Amino acid sequence: MTFFVRCFRIYDDDGNKKLDYREFVNGLNDYGIMIPKEEMQQVFSRFDQDKSGTIDFDEFLENLRVSFMDIEFVAGHCIKR
Repeated sequence: MTFFVRCFRIYDDDGNKKLDYREFVNGLNDYGIMIPKEEMQQVFSRFDQDKSGTIDFDEFLENLRVSFMDIEFVAGHCIKR
């Protein structure tokens, strides 16, 4: 779980413990994950479960638990940084 905390902190540019859309996109792009704008908005919406316009750590973690392969992929990128 440590690598998820690290990823979240790296993404959270302003340190408010929430990811806005810009931070989420920049965080993914920093790791070479480039997704078309329309799809990125869908991914952000999926993570933003309470539709607050931001992703908190619980939402971030919950979405990464969807499948083991997703977790391995994201963890690999965070560890490489």
